[in-house]
Amino acid sequence: SFCTKQVKIVFLDNKSITGIVNQFSRYHIVLEVEGKDEIITVFKHAIKYILSKKKKLKNINKQRNPFDFGIKGVSILPSSIVV
Repeated sequence: SFCTKQVKIVFLDNKSITGIVNQFSRYHIVLEVEGKDEIITVFKHAIKYILSKKKKLKNINKQRNPFDFGIKGVSILPSSIVV
């Protein structure tokens, strides 16, 4: 679940915003903006992708995560997958 996780959202115009996910639905994400006492709604159709820190897990069978692009501690999720 993405709730209470810190994420960086990159928009279609390559601007970005970092914050903590409060809730999400099929069409939007409610984000508590980092460094401000502000809560905003981000509509998913405006999102290019979302970056989230990965937890360090033991990979027993060594299968590669299709969203792991080799950047240590970061996974990239297309916005169409985040629900």
